[in-house]
Amino acid sequence: MESLVRRLAIESIWPRFCIRCGREGEVFCRPCQEAYRPRISFAACPFCGRGGSDRVCDECGPKTYLDGVISLAAYGDPVVREAIGLWKYHGDEQAQATIELWVRQLAQSLRLAEAVEAVSFIPLHESKKRSRGFDQAQELAKMVARLINRPVQEVLRRDRKTRAQAQLTNEQRLVGDLDGIFRVQGNLPQSVVLCDDVFTSGATMDAAARELKEHGVKTVFGLTLAKGSLKT
Repeated sequence: MESLVRRLAIESIWPRFCIRCGREGEVFCRPCQEAYRPRISFAACPFCGRGGSDRVCDECGPKTYLDGVISLAAYGDPVVREAIGLWKYHGDEQAQATIELWVRQLAQSLRLAEAVEAVSFIPLHESKKRSRGFDQAQELAKMVARLINRPVQEVLRRDRKTRAQAQLTNEQRLVGDLDGIFRVQGNLPQSVVLCDDVFTSGATMDAAARELKEHGVKTVFGLTLAKGSLKT
């Protein structure tokens, strides 16, 4: 009851507006929930962009470690981008509920993930997690695990902080640049899907896949809410 009163008091000072239509009241209003679906990201090799499949293509495969990446929407979609930002940087519960709704609506896109033994995530550095109060990739992993009926395993820890890849230009973010920032932990499955909010160059996720594969994991897929960046 106290939290409800506090929330109502906050909203009376800072009213909420729908991220799609601008209507006052909720982050994602009921009419927009019924009318809108995120634009599903085009199926393509996550590294070179060749179309046709979410798996890494034959040309990129020898130079990378990921086996494929499922992205539920395009980061260029302003509604998706706003929801991710509200959740990731402000811990907005309504934005999180909106994202979970979209994950459920796009559940058919998760077929590739059903082939793995466990669901995990790209962890934040501990200092960043303390600052935000939660890890959005970990929460996404829980959503996905519930849908595909797989356990969540924390298989990685992040040893050093890095700049957000979505804020960098293509020239600044290269696959291989972030190798060595992760360390494995716990019992490792033979196959895993790694969750994160946004896939840009793939440098972060491929570094995680490299660490896992060098310690015996056979198959590593990525799964993100969105793919792309605002800077090219």
